[in-house]
Amino acid sequence: MGTPDLLGSYGTYPVVLEPHAAGTAYGWGIKKPIVFKDHVAKPKLSGPLNTLLKQPKETELEFSVYRHPQEPQARLEIGGQTILLKEGEWSGWITVAFPLDMPSSCRMTK
Repeated sequence: MGTPDLLGSYGTYPVVLEPHAAGTAYGWGIKKPIVFKDHVAKPKLSGPLNTLLKQPKETELEFSVYRHPQEPQARLEIGGQTILLKEGEWSGWITVAFPLDMPSSCRMTK
């Protein structure tokens, strides 16, 4: 039996790729565009639905991708971690925390 993922589905995952690679097949992955400006991109990773709110909303975590200008490699900065990947490499599992907006009744006041 499968276990639901963060999105409540069974085995979906984000695939971040440049628009010209949009036709590439990646199984059950959810394709997300990445756009570089001066070799830097700031895509967003989709997280779980924040059901603490009256109107639940999706959570997101922005991360940074720094593409090397001459070498086929990139540096990812996500959740306080830095990952260096060369062309054709995959990272290991990365633990991240998604920021949640809290209902006003739960916010602390001074």
